[in-house]
Amino acid sequence: MKYKKDEKVRIIDRLHGHNFDIVEIVIITDVNEDTNNYRCNNRFWIEDDEIEFMKICDCGKPLILFLDENGYRRGVTHTPEDEDWHMKYWSTKKVIERQKSN
Repeated sequence: MKYKKDEKVRIIDRLHGHNFDIVEIVIITDVNEDTNNYRCNNRFWIEDDEIEFMKICDCGKPLILFLDENGYRRGVTHTPEDEDWHMKYWSTKKVIERQKSN
């Protein structure tokens, strides 16, 4: 399955009859592995092509799904541009000092 229960996703299309607004952020409340459908907000069933992953890293940058060659989820990652920013951010002197003080 591409998405998991309790994850936030953004509605990007209305192809199969749900009544969510486009760009609305919803929570997956149930997963049907037989049909690869996701129930969101305990209301409507949605398919993969109607939603996109919505997760924010602790650093504040969005994360994207890392999928294998068959389209199955293997984890999450930053975009290459965000990864460069992330490495610079976490290696700054201020952050290192803050980590030591905790």
